[in-house]
Amino acid sequence: MAAPLTKSRAWTLEEIANLKSLYEIDGLGKNEIASLLKRSPTSVWIKIKRMRFRHNTVQTAKLKSRNVSGERNAMYGTLSWSHGLTKETDARLERAGKKNSETRKRLYREGRINNSGKNNGMYGKPSWCRGLTAATCPGLQSTNKKNSEHMKNKWAKMTEEDKGIRREHMVKMCHKMLHNRGDTPHP
Repeated sequence: MAAPLTKSRAWTLEEIANLKSLYEIDGLGKNEIASLLKRSPTSVWIKIKRMRFRHNTVQTAKLKSRNVSGERNAMYGTLSWSHGLTKETDARLERAGKKNSETRKRLYREGRINNSGKNNGMYGKPSWCRGLTAATCPGLQSTNKKNSEHMKNKWAKMTEEDKGIRREHMVKMCHKMLHNRGDTPHP
């Protein structure tokens, strides 16, 4: 049996003023306003539409973000399908990575992506090291020394086969870098 219909309560001028302020100035959504004005979300939504109140684009973006953040997000607490997988362990990720790389390289070549100069997010911002070098900064000197020792230890523990593979890779990367700079043809 359906619940009996209740008589709707008329909106007062003060409630309409509050609704306009909460919606257009504060950027709240219908559910948030409904709890503040002690009305149903449907009632609030109908009045907003009839009065033709509008959010600006910033308010709309913030409202959408609030509506799907945290526990309200359908993916909250779930792991992605690729959790724990890498390009080495999953062919789909390897294919996707290669395709993405090729596409981005093509777009850079064609000039459709350009992040040089003012388009770069770091343009005009100071470098993380602010011009310091290992010669002028004891902290960077210490970090360089630790990294160097770590790599020496890592190299010492590698098998000869792994060292050979690593050397080949380094040679290929050097040739590729030189080719990209235009110093020598790519082998």
